[in-house]
Amino acid sequence: MTTAMKPMLYALAGEEGIRQAFVVEVVFLACFVGTALHVPCKSVVLRLTSSILLAFWSYELQHVVLQGCRNPHWRATAAPLIWIQLMSATELILVSRVEAGDICSEENRYYRQVGRSIALLWNLRRVGTKWNVSRPAGGHRCQGTYHFVRNRLLTTCLAYLVLDLMVSAPPPAYNLVASEKQALLQASSLSVEDVVFRIIGTISFWTCTYLINLVMTNSVALVCVGTGLSLPTSCPPLYGPITEAYTIRQFWGVSWHQCLRRGLAGHAELITALMPLISSTKILARYTRLFVAFFISALIHHASDLAMGIPASEAGALRFFVLQPIGIMLEDAAQSTIGIGVHPYLRRLFGYMWVLSFLVWTTPSWFYPQQRMGLDAASLLPFHVVAPALAYLRGG
Repeated sequence: MTTAMKPMLYALAGEEGIRQAFVVEVVFLACFVGTALHVPCKSVVLRLTSSILLAFWSYELQHVVLQGCRNPHWRATAAPLIWIQLMSATELILVSRVEAGDICSEENRYYRQVGRSIALLWNLRRVGTKWNVSRPAGGHRCQGTYHFVRNRLLTTCLAYLVLDLMVSAPPPAYNLVASEKQALLQASSLSVEDVVFRIIGTISFWTCTYLINLVMTNSVALVCVGTGLSLPTSCPPLYGPITEAYTIRQFWGVSWHQCLRRGLAGHAELITALMPLISSTKILARYTRLFVAFFISALIHHASDLAMGIPASEAGALRFFVLQPIGIMLEDAAQSTIGIGVHPYLRRLFGYMWVLSFLVWTTPSWFYPQQRMGLDAASLLPFHVVAPALAYLRGG
């Protein structure tokens, strides 16, 4: 191992920690592949047992990563990815009930079957499969490899520079992110300064989250397409049009990334189907699925909060995500009563204001506790460009 590589690897985890994480991940993948290729979909008990084993190995993997990783930002990124991988695996095993014939033909060599099984596991949007997560609006034109790599590389570099600039900014004053300032029901006690900061802070938080997801996803896509492992058509844009975010449902279902949608919706349908009294009533089943999906998402993001070091009593992901289906129910009710006859332009204008207001109201309960940790935001990125460039210019 080169001397230059050691600091970054030790920041992620010690050499022993990396080996342990690798071994646990290999065991997880072997368990998943073995189940998908060799356990018939009718063997529900065996598949359920396998899912429990996968959950155990996911917990072990999280334990290894959290014990070894010294960077709280990277821990907060790794923890949810581990549980997202589990959610994808159990959705394929229990809900979609994937078998060998669904993955590839029997003529394929076994190593190809294994490779395609793992690729399907990590293909969270199930692009190019019969389980593809469709996006109601937007789309992407077909590109050749050269144009894809060029465009994604440019987008990723620009996103990284903006992200670098944002994390290099000074942290907010503690009094602006105090626990009483993330109020949900005592909003009248907030000063004008508090309200202005909530608006700016919420927009900044979502912009930063948007860019982090974009950089990570594009980096993987560039490697896969650049090496020929994937086609450009297998890597559609991560986000939909932001102009479609005129309702909370549209924000989550169209504009935001859909990487968790298949896993969340599949598990929500499975859980709701186990409740006969609820599943038999259409509207009740619909909103039960909605609440279950957001609750699972809340648990995944709660794991991220805890991995960052936020005390469970202060972590706000659960509160934030549980509020989202309530907002969707409110806007559904409003649209059914007063939406008819309203000019589409006015409806969209009011919708944008509603979505922004709702996010400004709910988001601080999630990201204010993160801000109170007092972590160095700059440590989120493995290297920096903006600060060294400014220092060089000042020195020159």
